[in-house]
Amino acid sequence: SSYIEEVYDNDKTYLTVKLNQKTISDLKLEITVSSIRECILRPTAGGTRPAILRLLKDKDVLTGGKDYIRVFVPEEKKKKGEETDVAKSVYFAMQQLKSALPKVI
Repeated sequence: SSYIEEVYDNDKTYLTVKLNQKTISDLKLEITVSSIRECILRPTAGGTRPAILRLLKDKDVLTGGKDYIRVFVPEEKKKKGEETDVAKSVYFAMQQLKSALPKVI
């Protein structure tokens, strides 16, 4: 990827991943935003995935054009009666996503 950018908006929190199409083309790789999206959402045969990636749903991973992917922070499942600091949990989920995404491909 060219970069991974963190976006903290009032009602949305996500990572934007911009693919380096020149490098993909130069290396003659058959990689598209759709194939990367599928790799993020579905496990590879025999592979284990970080917990943060297992929480992602189809609605959490969107593609834009031929070189952008937007990955929203998944909604956290809370145990009954458990209180969480939303800002902290979103921040840590974002960091987990940022760490896990480069290892997908």
